[in-house]
Amino acid sequence: MCSSRSRSTLAIDLPGDDRYELRIEGVGELPSVTWDGRPVALELVDGVASGVIWDQPGGHHMTISGADTIEAVSLTPQALTSVAAEMMPPDWTLPDGAIIHEAEDVAEEGEIRGEIMEKVAASGGLAHAVWDTPGQWARWRIEVPLAGEYHLLVRGASIYDQIFRELRLDGELLQVASFGPTGGWCRATDDWRWSRLMAPDGDPLTVSLSAGEHTLYMQQLRGSMNLDAFALVPAG
Repeated sequence: MCSSRSRSTLAIDLPGDDRYELRIEGVGELPSVTWDGRPVALELVDGVASGVIWDQPGGHHMTISGADTIEAVSLTPQALTSVAAEMMPPDWTLPDGAIIHEAEDVAEEGEIRGEIMEKVAASGGLAHAVWDTPGQWARWRIEVPLAGEYHLLVRGASIYDQIFRELRLDGELLQVASFGPTGGWCRATDDWRWSRLMAPDGDPLTVSLSAGEHTLYMQQLRGSMNLDAFALVPAG
């Protein structure tokens, strides 16, 4: 057990590339946690602070501070694998029939929220930005007019080459997707790129949707990326 108001730095060797559940047990208030110097979003329920970390195998450092006492700390792998999204060419445009939902039209966010701000060439002029914290999440409600099979695309911008997002559709895990760099943050230039979610077999990921409202959930696992819009494109 750590003593009152302690600050602990733990050296941790991860066995593989995965999503890990972090649990800090026996705390009376929410501690502050950093992973390799980056803050981690936590929730406190019944004396247990929990969050998620996605990282690659090897040595890492986690610092825990601000807690009154700590009884136990654990990291549990979730046995998830990531699938790289396909970045579309810069001049690629959405086909007819695509359903577009603006990222700034968000229904719900966690304790750590993104920021709605103006960005160069953003659809509608605004974007959902500042996705800097592992564990940060948001949920969108998307209206689908016609039942059918669709491909899901994300329009984002970033300079990072290791961006991982957990995506859920109507509460069910869709996949952990990885995204690549687009060359900038759209501060002075148009750096937006559409990325299409892919299945493990290399084909575009297809989702079957009924007509009506559906919820899309995204959680930041690693790497910041500005969001402009989501698109559902009819498959086939």
